[in-house]
Amino acid sequence: MKEVSALAVTDLTTVGHDGRIDTLLRELNRGTRDRHDVYRELRERGPVVRSRWGVVVLRFEDCLRVLSDHATFSQLGGNAFATHVPGRATHPSLVLAAATMVMADEPRHARLRAPVTHDLSARCVRSLRPGIEAAAQRVLDDLERELQQSGQADLMRVVAWPFAAAVIGLLAGVDANELLALKRPHAVLLDSVALRMRRSLKEITAADQAGIEISDALGRMVAAKRVQSDGHGLITTLIRPSRPGYPELSDADIIANLYTILGVGLFNLSGSVCTSVLSLEQFPGERERLTQEPSLLDNAIQELLRFHPAIQNIYRHAKNDTFIGEFQINVGELVLVMLGAANRDPARWSEPDTLRLDRDLSGPKRHALPFGHGIHNCLGKSTATEALRTLLPQMYERFPNLHTAAAPTLRGNITGEHIATFPVTANA
Repeated sequence: MKEVSALAVTDLTTVGHDGRIDTLLRELNRGTRDRHDVYRELRERGPVVRSRWGVVVLRFEDCLRVLSDHATFSQLGGNAFATHVPGRATHPSLVLAAATMVMADEPRHARLRAPVTHDLSARCVRSLRPGIEAAAQRVLDDLERELQQSGQADLMRVVAWPFAAAVIGLLAGVDANELLALKRPHAVLLDSVALRMRRSLKEITAADQAGIEISDALGRMVAAKRVQSDGHGLITTLIRPSRPGYPELSDADIIANLYTILGVGLFNLSGSVCTSVLSLEQFPGERERLTQEPSLLDNAIQELLRFHPAIQNIYRHAKNDTFIGEFQINVGELVLVMLGAANRDPARWSEPDTLRLDRDLSGPKRHALPFGHGIHNCLGKSTATEALRTLLPQMYERFPNLHTAAAPTLRGNITGEHIATFPVTANA
């Protein structure tokens, strides 16, 4: 099969690096080994290491520095796939990804972000609490019926997907089923950003088709909102900016924003539901505290997100030569910011691989990075926090014996773990 170069590796990233680093990143990307075992072995080789793909940053303080220093580390070209595919301007999947605020530096980033900041603020998300609570009740009713009928249920299919779609549908002002239709093509796009040396023409074609499907679906949502005189939700905000100073966006920019917020949000929130259940099953004493000590709830959600953030790695490019400590990073190098490793940095927290719902995560000396940092911090953080704090306590109150019935099916890569199936039972 014809191969297309996906990473134009320069001499800067191939000279003087440890080949074992490449092996570890491949294991991480293929999901063949526990990612925290990989992070630990990477840490043993240094807080910053060089692979053939770029510089890998592992320590909390160093990750924080990269995410904060926008003058030195750029978003542009941060997607390892999009940056180096020849003729990327002709690939619909890459055009869609490259147009998002996630990939933008200033001033474009601020222009795309400003119109959605208000609707995704903590205050606005809290106003949706009755709808979020109703969505939690519906999916838990469905879970109860399936458990009664079959003794087992797929938590991803019955709870996580429909709950995430309902919550994000409330934000966007669209039906949850419209969002669930984005699952398959978005999964293809997520696979396309995995770090690989080469990609087949078949893979690129599949990603392009997925990009077209997503763009068309989002375009239909926008068109439907344009003919509604009393529309509400995020899409209406984007097409009819009502707050002073908000720029009017093109349809392409609106679709790029919706792809980031709706598509990525759907996957991240549904995944966080299931990884939270996995984490609490690993520490059953903490699971009991979730329902028995309600005062811990807000902190508990932050600890769950520290322990297993939805996004494990993000990319930056060095705009110029710089140093992290004594480690030199050369202009143009790709930088892999390992959020999953940073959030379990033993230099920052005692027993970082232990889930403690009362762990103090307040203040600049203790906070974690589950949503990134700086001007590009995740806009969905309030949505994710509100959704999880609503669903998880109700789920364990109704199903105190809920636990996995078989190992979940994971489709992990370097950016995170995307759960395909999650069999559970509520039998004692």
